[in-house]
Amino acid sequence: MKFRNVFEEEVFSATRKHVPNSIVEHNKIVVVNSPNHPALASFSGPPKKEVDVIVADISDITLLISCKEYTKSASPGDVQEWDSVVKAMNQYGGGRRYIGMVVCSAGFSEGCEPWASAANLMLMPPYRPEGDKLDRSKILAMLDRTLGALHKRIKISREGLFDAPNLYDFAFKLTDGFEELFRVKQESQRYEVGDFKWVSSFSELVDHIIDKKLICIEPTKGAVIITLDPPYWISIGADKVHHSPKMIAPSGERENIIFLKNLIASSRCDLAFLQKICKDKIISSACDWGDFFEFGLEGRYNLRISPNTIWIYSTENPPEAHAL
Repeated sequence: MKFRNVFEEEVFSATRKHVPNSIVEHNKIVVVNSPNHPALASFSGPPKKEVDVIVADISDITLLISCKEYTKSASPGDVQEWDSVVKAMNQYGGGRRYIGMVVCSAGFSEGCEPWASAANLMLMPPYRPEGDKLDRSKILAMLDRTLGALHKRIKISREGLFDAPNLYDFAFKLTDGFEELFRVKQESQRYEVGDFKWVSSFSELVDHIIDKKLICIEPTKGAVIITLDPPYWISIGADKVHHSPKMIAPSGERENIIFLKNLIASSRCDLAFLQKICKDKIISSACDWGDFFEFGLEGRYNLRISPNTIWIYSTENPPEAHAL
């Protein structure tokens, strides 16, 4: 497969990690199979224009990614162009739903954000002032996180996602504060293990906790402590994850923490309700999203832990029939 540039290849690799059927197409033109429009449909109106696109099919949704390797920020015109691409595909795509994302190696200029929000397009990275740009590795990390979450969201429920500006907001919220995670990781080690708090990693944590039973969830001052069986403890704080085969002592009670249930039509619950759902469930997966940590429980539930919120929801479909 040939690529226009290295950045396009990197974006494609990140996309294919989450959506294996992804392809890249150059000089793409849409053929309108409609008796009312028996001609080639330009993506951006006459004159006809060819575009480069990364195409990723997620269930019955197709994500169209425009990849820009620029030395200067992308302009509102780049966002407007992709808006016309996605609109043309939704108009002439035979009923299939298309959504769009624009990824630029140099970020976006002022004016891109309101247009993307109104058009419900995802921008990667989000707009930031001139002179305050991200390096490529951080942009690709943001993209990786967003694609992983988008794939999961579409599989579970896409309710409201296609109503502007919900898709734009979905990507923005996933990457908002992402740089703070990079700063924390650079200034201090996020993962610690054992009594002496040796340097650890996410993969080491996973090796220790997968297939263990969750016994107790204990919100404490500064962290949430998870007790497992066979005996193992995890302390999840805002910028530290400490795990150990020896008990981690709580540091006082947590105040003002919110307990939630259900992903769709979420509502408040209490700690006792969470404990009842989670107790004795086997940890089947784990994910560190930066601003929250998530455990999969027996492939049936997700337990999400952030500094001020603990959230439990079913991952079984349809969501409405498996509400807690």
